[in-house]
Amino acid sequence: ESRGIRTGSQIVGFPKRYPSIHEQYKSTARMLHKMGYYKGLTMAIECSLRNENTFVIIDCPSGSGKTLAGVALSLLDHRQTPKALIGGAPVAVVHLVWPKAVGLQRIYRDIVKQTGVNQLFFDRASAFDYVALNSIDDATEKEQYVRDNLLDVLFPGMDSALESADAKKNSQKSFLVIIDEIPEDPMGVKLVCEIRDALKLVKNLCLVLSGTNSKASNMIYLSESKGVASSRNDDPSLWAVIVTRLPRFVMDSSFVATKWDEMNQPQFTMLSQILDAIKCSISNGGNPRIIVFAIEAAFEEFQQHKDLLTTSDISESFSKADYFYQWQEAFSDNVLQNKFASTSFTRSFKGLAGQLNLLIEAAATADLSDVLLGHHFAYRAIPDNAATASSKQGAVFRDCGGCLYLARQRDRAVGRSLFFFRGLPSEHDAASEAAAFYSWQTTCFSPPHADVLLYLMACRSQGYFTVTVASAYCVFRAHELVLSSWKSNAAGLLNFQNPKIINSGSLLEVLMSAAVSNAAGRASATHGFVPFLREFGAELGIPLTRVGSIFANDQILSEIQVPKFIFPGQNRLLSKNRYLVSLKGVLGTAERQENDNGFDLVMQAIGSSPTDSVRFEAKDQNKFGTDDLIDATRKLLRGTSNVGVLVLRGCNLYWGSDEVNINNRKTLQEGLKLIPKLGKVYLILGSGFVELLSIHEHASATGRLILFQVPESSVRETLETRRG
Repeated sequence: ESRGIRTGSQIVGFPKRYPSIHEQYKSTARMLHKMGYYKGLTMAIECSLRNENTFVIIDCPSGSGKTLAGVALSLLDHRQTPKALIGGAPVAVVHLVWPKAVGLQRIYRDIVKQTGVNQLFFDRASAFDYVALNSIDDATEKEQYVRDNLLDVLFPGMDSALESADAKKNSQKSFLVIIDEIPEDPMGVKLVCEIRDALKLVKNLCLVLSGTNSKASNMIYLSESKGVASSRNDDPSLWAVIVTRLPRFVMDSSFVATKWDEMNQPQFTMLSQILDAIKCSISNGGNPRIIVFAIEAAFEEFQQHKDLLTTSDISESFSKADYFYQWQEAFSDNVLQNKFASTSFTRSFKGLAGQLNLLIEAAATADLSDVLLGHHFAYRAIPDNAATASSKQGAVFRDCGGCLYLARQRDRAVGRSLFFFRGLPSEHDAASEAAAFYSWQTTCFSPPHADVLLYLMACRSQGYFTVTVASAYCVFRAHELVLSSWKSNAAGLLNFQNPKIINSGSLLEVLMSAAVSNAAGRASATHGFVPFLREFGAELGIPLTRVGSIFANDQILSEIQVPKFIFPGQNRLLSKNRYLVSLKGVLGTAERQENDNGFDLVMQAIGSSPTDSVRFEAKDQNKFGTDDLIDATRKLLRGTSNVGVLVLRGCNLYWGSDEVNINNRKTLQEGLKLIPKLGKVYLILGSGFVELLSIHEHASATGRLILFQVPESSVRETLETRRG
């Protein structure tokens, strides 16, 4: 904003046209180098150069700038930039791309064209005799075998270069090989592992493997058994240097800077909510590619309505929120088409599981982390709960990654083969080993107050759980997705956020949490609480088709407005965010609660009064009697909250016309009269039938309880079917 009317191109000095995408990447990389954004990455390379038998992993989400990082490292090749040094020494760099990935992006084709030996190297690597290599006992002969039969196509005259005076004087390792887009298929991973183990034998060479989340993790996983077996001492040994944070989005170095500058003007107040959402993610180091998608979608909206966006020409029939909803849908479609379009139902369904993880803030297990959304946009390794998605200007290696060590014998015995330390080996000591991070592969997502675009892009026109299969549009409900992905974990422990477990209470909590967000997201805009209840019931598997009349005269419910976007997170953090304040009315939170609060979830629009919040609780009726129900109602309505939603499984005590049901209903009604605040109770049967119980009719009886029955039989049958 401080730049006034100057464009990003004017500031950076970009040429008007680039001869190739590669040149554009180089210009961006030079700018980031100059500003000190790659300090942490170069420190990682230096660390590997100083430690033999190691390699570097760049393990970051899609759109974080992995390929750009490879281009940035290529600029340090002393053959292109004679004065460039890594660790005070000149380095020759080759940037390779996995052959099957070359056609996926134009930048890959440009890189391969400039390298000139990409396919030749991988052909040589496929034909390389790794058995013969392993049969050689002498380490020097092994190294020479790799140079003569594998590396000669990348670095012609490598031996003479190693014997040069400059190399001997300045460099422990003089060569850097980057392999981009590490494959996922077993045969491809096996080949890359063999390449890696061969190149690690060369003393003057550093290998960098770059991939999106599970790709690099597969590399580590497949190598663990071999590495552990060969490590005979009981001291931890450095296995790999891993980078999981790359430079954040820098507007001045981006090709969308001119578009941003044109939109980001005070007179375009109708775009303020859109621009503030983008600024939120930029300021917190959100995913660069998602930010670019958002800016591109905003600019399309800007061009279409530019003449109507000034304050003097605002149409009364079109609000800021209307522009916001139009932009969000276009933004989400851009991401969907670029990263999630698939004709395979299996891949699409994995994408839905990723959406589910995002919405319930799941710490996913290994088998759930390899899902389409998590695979592309989740973060791992640095144990900071993804509070930052990328590194700041001048960030050191500790803020960008760390080291993976082979564990001691006692840890290997319990299956903990690798552990993670932030920062350089010199920063680690015996005392810090006790705090080693063994669960470094846990998948996590940036919270919505840090990267709101991540959550906005996940909501599609019919909610979060929609996919295209063979050009057809498929919509799933929360209960279909949660119940189909429900499995027990190996330890049999309770985990109230992880959908890969089996526990009656936690199942309902996960289902309820996902249902809240998806019920809100299916609306086209902010809407009333009664339409939300209809969608919420459908998410639970309850068809509420005729609820309008029974709720029509309830003023308490009719006054509640539900934002379209309900994200997991702490309401106070979103409400205090200076950029998200303007999104009041379109954005809200579903905040998970501590167990001692007596309820599970609070839904509230940001910037709204606590009296407008709605509390949710899930219980299993098999362990939950009438007295428990009354106590739960009291907790849901205590304080300033007026509305509580209670989801019960197998609740058949209060419905029906037989004498037992009638007596139970009377007992419940009499017990609830002990809560002076409670005015009405809505009993919603699994079939969709709704019955109203009037408790108190005085003016201060503003409390409302909505009780949903989730049929026990349907849950059990679905689980058993899925297990089968």
